[in-house]
Amino acid sequence: MSQEALILAWKNMHKLREPAFLRAWLIKIVVNQATSVKRQLARKAALLREQFTQQYVSITIHTADLQRGCLEESIDLEQAIGQLPLNQRVVIILFYYHKMTMPEIAMMLGVAENTLRKRLQSALDKVRRVLQEDVMNSQNGNLSQENLNPHIDIHRGGAR
Repeated sequence: MSQEALILAWKNMHKLREPAFLRAWLIKIVVNQATSVKRQLARKAALLREQFTQQYVSITIHTADLQRGCLEESIDLEQAIGQLPLNQRVVIILFYYHKMTMPEIAMMLGVAENTLRKRLQSALDKVRRVLQEDVMNSQNGNLSQENLNPHIDIHRGGAR
């Protein structure tokens, strides 16, 4: 910065009116240069803060969306499991949530392992079907009013 100030002073030497005030004139040039650099740094810092803030907000929104999606999926899965018959629900909960092995579950319930495997497979198939139906229903539920039957008046609840 001091070199830049000296170069600037050299280029503007013709503007110096009184050679006796050379020292004060040089100090003023250095102070002005320092102030200019400080302003530039402040602008850059403000710009970086704004960019970081925008990025932080964007990441926060994305994270919240992911968490909401995971929570919704968890709720959907819980509801799908809740629709299963009790014997299938027990097997799925013990196997996946309590991390028990098939032999442990068989011994605990007094049921053959093959029977438990069939129950588990049947439970998984039903859960998949329920979740797929939910996805299909949510996609069909997003239809706009224009796609509905034009002979039905939604607001009056009856036919036109």
